[in-house]
Amino acid sequence: MYEKYIKKAEQIATLGHSNDVRDGGLPFITHPAAIVKMISSGTLVYKNIHIDLNLNERCKALVLCASWLHDLFEDHPDLYKLTCVEDLQELFGVDKDDDFFISLYAILKVLTKKKNTRYVDYIYDIKHGPLLAEYVKIADLIHNSSDLPGKRIDKYELALLLLTGQL
Repeated sequence: MYEKYIKKAEQIATLGHSNDVRDGGLPFITHPAAIVKMISSGTLVYKNIHIDLNLNERCKALVLCASWLHDLFEDHPDLYKLTCVEDLQELFGVDKDDDFFISLYAILKVLTKKKNTRYVDYIYDIKHGPLLAEYVKIADLIHNSSDLPGKRIDKYELALLLLTGQL
């Protein structure tokens, strides 16, 4: 039922990040793809962190869509707006009211760090926002910690400890 939304999110992310490159030189789209793979496995694992997601079909679809799109609105605010639910519906080419997009909007809104927000406040907002946003951010941090060793690792690991309640 939600497969078309997941596929559309992948297409939007692929197009939006088509000219972006990760610090290691890989195409940026490999980052959201790695997060999607992690989420699809049903388990988030990093050092002493082990989270079984146990998501129903709708929640899994929301997390997968958010995983594809989690950096898009922050990295390209000039091209992709996230000011209201209608922005998402337009991006997905959906006219009807669908509470899926209300939920996706809430998740993406908290995952999109505002320009002048301190990182610790951003993490705090995620911790106190929708649980599904927290799962996406944890997967994001796990991938960044393993993919960019040495680069901002302390910041990522501290955020992981905060989000998983180990600090």
